[in-house]
Amino acid sequence: MNRTKQAWMVGGAAICLALGALAWFWLFAKQEAPAPKVPAYVQKQASYVASYSKEGEVVLYNVKTKKQTDVLHLSQTLPKTSTSSPCECNPKTPQSFKHFVPVVVTVKKGDTIWNLQKQWTPDINPVLLFPLLRELNPNQPLHPIYPQEKRVLLKKKDPSAVLSFSELNDEEVSSKATASAQEKGRFFVFDKDPKHGALYAYSPANRVLLRIEEQKGKLHVRPIRTLRSSFANVSELHVSHSYAWLIDETRTKVEMHPFSTTEVKLFQTPKMDRAIATPWGFYYTFDHYLTRLPLKGSPQTIEMGDRTSDLVEVNAFLYALNTFGKNKNTSLLYQIHPSRLTIQTLYPINSADSVILSHGNQQDLYVGKIEKVKQLNGVIKEEPKVLFMDVHLKKNKEVKSGFLFSPSIMSWDRYLYVYDNGTLRLYRAGESKQETALRIPYESFTVFP
Repeated sequence: MNRTKQAWMVGGAAICLALGALAWFWLFAKQEAPAPKVPAYVQKQASYVASYSKEGEVVLYNVKTKKQTDVLHLSQTLPKTSTSSPCECNPKTPQSFKHFVPVVVTVKKGDTIWNLQKQWTPDINPVLLFPLLRELNPNQPLHPIYPQEKRVLLKKKDPSAVLSFSELNDEEVSSKATASAQEKGRFFVFDKDPKHGALYAYSPANRVLLRIEEQKGKLHVRPIRTLRSSFANVSELHVSHSYAWLIDETRTKVEMHPFSTTEVKLFQTPKMDRAIATPWGFYYTFDHYLTRLPLKGSPQTIEMGDRTSDLVEVNAFLYALNTFGKNKNTSLLYQIHPSRLTIQTLYPINSADSVILSHGNQQDLYVGKIEKVKQLNGVIKEEPKVLFMDVHLKKNKEVKSGFLFSPSIMSWDRYLYVYDNGTLRLYRAGESKQETALRIPYESFTVFP
């Protein structure tokens, strides 16, 4: 074979290999990793809204149809056994009361503490004796009570004696304080958790923590656990990461209740302004400071410059709105690392009247502000605006607000839900025009996605 022919054969083989490789690339390699298509994010309204009162009524509405689908009275759903442990009555000795003797009674169907005590002291308003009855029944609620339970009541040492109000005061009874405590103790406090489709409720009267959920347009409630709280009245409930936190009515004490144990940890605090619970612990503000109570370990405190007017957790960061600069009509928005408690970013807002609107949200940060604009005639015009920001406080969009700011605002899935005098108004994030509205009975509400 001559050299020319041999060269042609080698060249032909090389061309065939190249063409084969090119064909393999087009047929297989290009098809192996097609360019991914990222679907556009679609804003979606919540399916249901629940409006609730401190008396324990929860009303559910379908957002699309704007119709009520269910109503729940929490006081009627409490389990009969969850609040009733064996009677741990440790009555005072007769000598510890000047005018009364403790007696143990068994509850029958239809009984109330009121009518039971009235049988023993018919000439005394039972309300005046409630503080003493609470001392005699430290681990049992006075309401509700159920058949076969035992309660300790009071009878007079001298049945014929007519006790004056001052003599009742000698037993450390105050009718005003008693009525107030009894009224407050019957109320419920709530904490909303739209991320997990839950609304939590707690009442000091029975000490049962309840979880309320929406299922197919109906409200379902189940007890989580009985909290061994020492607080007669509670101002706030916070639930996060299998922990419940209770703030007492003076806002100077907070209890930590882990779900895994019956342990209760009490913290004495300065009077709290704002408070939230997160997976990293409990946070509260006071004066110019922010304090973290971790699940384990010692409290941490940092200085914030001035009072904090609002505090939320969004996308694993804390955001605090601080009044620093209020004399110059400005405020500061802090981004804070939740475990190290270090300030990551500061963002100045050109308004001293501002509020975080992202309560309930987990992904976006919305801040409302009142911008003061001086008109040509010298009149100061106040314009409400909303800042839509990313979590790093770098990108933002500012639009005029179609609503006035109030405490009854929350956001979810890039919608703002605003309570306005009996009407719940829905606004798509970034727009000032109302998208829809429905009537609800109570100012407090949450959404069920």
